[in-house]
Amino acid sequence: MCSLCSPSCSSHFDSQQLRIHAQLSRSPSRSKSLLSCSSLLPPSTHSLLSLKQLLLDIHLLSLSSTLPLVSHSFHQLFTTSSSFHKATYLLLRHPTHKSLSHAIRYPICTLPVLHTFERITQSKGKRLKCPQLPRRLFSSLTPSSDSSTTTNPHHDLTRYLLEHYQASPNSHTGYPLARAVFAGDYKLIELLLEHGADPGLKQGWAVVTAIMSGTSSSSSERKLELVKALIERGTRLPYPQTPIQEGGDSTRDGKKKKRKRGRDQVDNSVGNKKARMEDRCKPTPEMLEIAVKTKQWEIVDYLTKKGKENLLSHSLGAKC
Repeated sequence: MCSLCSPSCSSHFDSQQLRIHAQLSRSPSRSKSLLSCSSLLPPSTHSLLSLKQLLLDIHLLSLSSTLPLVSHSFHQLFTTSSSFHKATYLLLRHPTHKSLSHAIRYPICTLPVLHTFERITQSKGKRLKCPQLPRRLFSSLTPSSDSSTTTNPHHDLTRYLLEHYQASPNSHTGYPLARAVFAGDYKLIELLLEHGADPGLKQGWAVVTAIMSGTSSSSSERKLELVKALIERGTRLPYPQTPIQEGGDSTRDGKKKKRKRGRDQVDNSVGNKKARMEDRCKPTPEMLEIAVKTKQWEIVDYLTKKGKENLLSHSLGAKC
């Protein structure tokens, strides 16, 4: 079994492979022909390596980004390769102290690959940093006709970067939050807001997106609730209602929901009386203009009221 492909070698490099990588790193023509790359391997290992294992080694020796694109078979081979192979490839392509910031931009850098990447760097005594969330984690998000079925395949990776590396939720001028709002991914919106995402960036990009976007099934009430949740702290996101299962007592479930909703409203009102939290952002003329153009009259009334409250509080503060 090739040392670079063996799961048992996920915590260290084979000494022979390290010698090969050292020779290639000193060579100005590291990406030579496949034959020259394979000739660096010890002769005794040629009979033990299969063609697939040899191709994986060649991929690491050449660090070619186009080798997996040679054919469908090659692409399938490298796509299904081990997490250790992918992590090693990323580390060899970016061996600097900013290795993770570059590696996380690659689609192959999933959460399991990232964990393997961390084990390799820890064995080398390197400290990893990732101050920004990569755009690729959010660029593929699209709105769904049913917001309850919206799923983000990178949700766990996003949470890990936010919590473990303190990556900024406001990366790329608020792109993650604006894209999550566009897709209607409430779990991702909640995650970003919990870690300090600012919906007021870029003239309220996320709020304007909430006003403009939405599927045909999106009600004006849900849009208003989403705008409120973005602007006001402590306001709950409008998660879609879970349908009642067949055979259940809908009347009893409805009463329970009403009682629970009533308790929540009382709790919210009590909390507002005790201490009113500062809003995340203030309404802007752009938000109001978009709401008028899209005929979102409930949102227009809300933004107008919020604007008057902010103006009043500002004038009172100036007098004091």
